[in-house]
Amino acid sequence: MGNRKSVRASSVLFRQGDEPEGVYMVIAGKVRLIIRNPETQVITFDRPAEPGSLLGLPAVFADRPYSMTAEVLEDSEVAYIGRSRFLAMMQADNLLCMRCLQLLSDEVRIARGAIKTSG
Repeated sequence: MGNRKSVRASSVLFRQGDEPEGVYMVIAGKVRLIIRNPETQVITFDRPAEPGSLLGLPAVFADRPYSMTAEVLEDSEVAYIGRSRFLAMMQADNLLCMRCLQLLSDEVRIARGAIKTSG
């Protein structure tokens, strides 16, 4: 899947508010996903993404800016696929499409759980 590339610790795959260019899959290493309150810059969400994680999926599907920042915590390897190519793959591969829907469903469930525990 996609172009594999090595990324150095402390680099950024994408930033909250950037237009979605594509999705990333973590092959090896660790990436930190964070959401900052745009007004206060206080981090309101902080979660590691480990190998197997697919990053940027909601933004690519919705064609809306990334809702979080993906910071590389340690030297890592990722696979990147551009938005238009990824969407074409989704249209051509029902199994890929279903797997991505499962991942999005998992993210919604996690987000709802976080809201319940913080309220």
